[in-house]
Amino acid sequence: MATRGNFAVLAGSSVLIMGVTLLACFVKNFIYFPLILLLFLGFAHCFASEINISVRPVLVREDLLLVLGVLGGALISFSLHIQLGLESIVAAALIGMFASLTMGKYSVPIYCGAFVGMASGDLFDSIFLILAAAFLTAGLFVYNKGYFNGFGGKLGLIAFAGSLVVAVLGGGGLGGMELKELEIQRSMVIYVVMGAIFTYFGIVRLNQGAVLASSLSGLSGGLVLPAVYPETGIFLAAAFFCGSFVGMTAPERLPGKIYIAFAGLIAGIFLIFSWPVLGGPGGKMGAAAFASTIAVRGLRDLYLLLKRGIRGRLISAFSRNY
Repeated sequence: MATRGNFAVLAGSSVLIMGVTLLACFVKNFIYFPLILLLFLGFAHCFASEINISVRPVLVREDLLLVLGVLGGALISFSLHIQLGLESIVAAALIGMFASLTMGKYSVPIYCGAFVGMASGDLFDSIFLILAAAFLTAGLFVYNKGYFNGFGGKLGLIAFAGSLVVAVLGGGGLGGMELKELEIQRSMVIYVVMGAIFTYFGIVRLNQGAVLASSLSGLSGGLVLPAVYPETGIFLAAAFFCGSFVGMTAPERLPGKIYIAFAGLIAGIFLIFSWPVLGGPGGKMGAAAFASTIAVRGLRDLYLLLKRGIRGRLISAFSRNY
């Protein structure tokens, strides 16, 4: 029952990202509406398939260290971001980089926790709210450690789900900011794709770990882009960081840079349309990345099923005739 509840939280958070995008497209950009509907179909297929084949996690004593990792990452990220004034992207990226170089496998929960600490200061202005979101995120992390492994954005989605629940229960709203200029939206989508490819090559060609590759992408984007583009750089850095989560996807999930680039494009669409409504909770960029990688994998699987079905019918028809 607990596992079903965790799935409901993760599925609901992903569907929220996609649903907001679908509604925004219906109202403002109907040209994207059929694509988002198709992505919903792919997401549903992949999500259902993953639930059936995944190994249910067994809770062990070591999970306490995972919980502590999430809590530590959240508190450090919150301190760097809110209390010391460091940009949230740079703060989370620094935490991920140092954790990947010093903490081994525990860099994963620490990085997940860092996304909780990225939440807007207007939304979580108290360390107690961050702690509440971090505890919930830690629980989701532990109970979902056997599911959706290898899909980019999973850590961000878990952080987003934990932050979202606390934000809703706390009644503080979900934050967000309208991206009114079309040029900014287009640039953000491009930078999501660039971040995905950059991180993908870091993992595949340079043999970097997924956390290290993503954090290096986030750090480089967070430092360089605001300096080069003072007015829009922070949005572009967020987009580049979002793309890095897509690039963390394992090759057996999305085989090749073409799929990664396409998933990055979709994540960019999810990000720009959901930003005005869901901009406050931490992990929103990872949630957009996760929804895109799941949806693209689902569409790929459905295409292969359809292709095999058509081929089978053609072979059957040919055999009957000849």
